[in-house]
Amino acid sequence: MTAWLVIGLAAAAAWKLRTLTISGALCAWVTGGLIWSGGGASGFFLLGAFFLSSVLLEMLFSREKKEKSGETRSGAQVAANGGAAACFFGLALLLPEWSQVLYTGAAASLAFAASDTWASTAGRAVGGRPAFIISRSPAPPGRSGGVTKIGTAFGAAGAVFIAASAWMTGVVSSFEWALFTAGAGFTGQVLDAVLGERFQQLFKLEDGTLTEEPPPDTKSIRVKGWRGWSNTTVNAVSSSITGIAAAAVVLLSSLW
Repeated sequence: MTAWLVIGLAAAAAWKLRTLTISGALCAWVTGGLIWSGGGASGFFLLGAFFLSSVLLEMLFSREKKEKSGETRSGAQVAANGGAAACFFGLALLLPEWSQVLYTGAAASLAFAASDTWASTAGRAVGGRPAFIISRSPAPPGRSGGVTKIGTAFGAAGAVFIAASAWMTGVVSSFEWALFTAGAGFTGQVLDAVLGERFQQLFKLEDGTLTEEPPPDTKSIRVKGWRGWSNTTVNAVSSSITGIAAAAVVLLSSLW
């Protein structure tokens, strides 16, 4: 209970600093509490490694470009990044005999989250010539499905960083599984780009501008993608698939 109280105070502080909305703070409290309850200090350290590295990277690039860093994240955005890991660690609390399978799934989902966050942060800040991952045609900067060389490199680095952290803290059981976790996280980031190009919704405003998130109270029409599939939706789906696939591989390997 003490851990949940401390996590709640940290989430409240983030809301006070306007880095999280009220829903974001509540979701962060539940996510952090579940990860602590199911994964202990090691699981919580892994969540902290993702969060702090992402914040520091964003601050670094924002300082170089002299831009204001950060945004106020909602509950949906928090859940998209950490929800899958929280579910895996929560299940490990109920099914301790499957803990290694579930821990690897959690680590892989956080490796994806870091890979995606590092890639988008570096890609926006450094620039380059983004291209859609499937069609390879030029992509407008910031458009989902677009990738750059520097963003891809940072995405790989983010996945390796979380996988190494998982190995050092014992969340994954061996160096080989850490390598697998890094590969799963980076593969999830590639999947995220594919889903973003193919299925994420795109809107056209009255002046002809294309945007993925039309401003409130603005007339727009959906010209591409599945209804309701925002960037947050794509992130949540990619994170879940990455974690489930990684856990399935560990489970199957234990049965052979």
